[in-house]
Amino acid sequence: MKISPLPFQIPLLYTTQAANIFLKTIYQFHEPVHIENIHTRENGQLLLSTFANGTLFTIDPTAPNASATPIITLSHEPGYALTASPRSATTNTPSAAASTPRPPSASKTTP
Repeated sequence: MKISPLPFQIPLLYTTQAANIFLKTIYQFHEPVHIENIHTRENGQLLLSTFANGTLFTIDPTAPNASATPIITLSHEPGYALTASPRSATTNTPSAAASTPRPPSASKTTP
């Protein structure tokens, strides 16, 4: 039985062509900033959280002159945290995953 090498070559050619990625700087901070997390919102905007001072920024990558707009800066006091739940951006209601009740066994605590 003769095995053709062609099926093994096609994925290699495909991945070589797919590796052509276009990169573009959309915003650069004026001072060094340590970005801890980046999240893409449903509308395409980016949410960036900083590590040092707890600031949450938003950036619209489609804007011609994108800027980092601070949304909130968390206090350095202990006990504060920023939390989020899956919500629909159009109706501002919890998604199906967020409104699914926990099973009774998961909410019980053992003494």
